[in-house]
Amino acid sequence: MGCQKSIIQKIIERGGDCVIAVKVNQEKLYRQICAHFNNIFDMQHHKHVNTDCVVEVNRGRKNPVNASLLAVLDG
Repeated sequence: MGCQKSIIQKIIERGGDCVIAVKVNQEKLYRQICAHFNNIFDMQHHKHVNTDCVVEVNRGRKNPVNASLLAVLDG
């Protein structure tokens, strides 16, 4: 399919929206995203963030999956 970075860049350049999955083992990206969301929370913009958590069960292992959606605000 190609490099995830280049695909995401093309979507953004063409004005599209996208969702990507980020795992903890993608340390640098994961830390940057966490810092961004923590900054939003610190600025008390909670109303602009939707979060959800589901627990996937696979081969007897329970894996919590957290999802957060941040609305892009003008200004």
